Amino acid sequence: MKELLLPNYFKKIGLIAGSLLFIAFVIIFALGELGSTEINLDLLGQIVKDLILVCLFFIAFGKETRETEAIKKLRYDKLMKALLFGGLILLFDSISNLVFDRNHEVLKSGYEIMVVVLLFYIATFNFNSKT
Repeated sequence: MKELLLPNYFKKIGLIAGSLLFIAFVIIFALGELGSTEINLDLLGQIVKDLILVCLFFIAFGKETRETEAIKKLRYDKLMKALLFGGLILLFDSISNLVFDRNHEVLKSGYEIMVVVLLFYIATFNFNSKT
């Protein structure tokens, strides 16, 4: 099976760019709270959120410096568990909307679920690959 992972330096790019984008997102949120309307903050915030998602992909799918068979197996195992975790979040969110009759609330967006899945994968993979 062909492995489709990014080179290792994409992890560093993702960490640096993601950190800067997170700071930018906080600043955009603060400007929105202050009432600054000179620029379209909603559009700018959406662009920054999408770029943060790209940075999470870079971090999650960048190769390790020494990619062994054990790391490959761990990577696939943790990715499968992260996808299951995201599916369970979506399922429980749907059930809670039905049970508690919260028809006015919107289900989680695809962006939110993807961020949770990627963060869960990155955390569990990195925690287990270091031990």
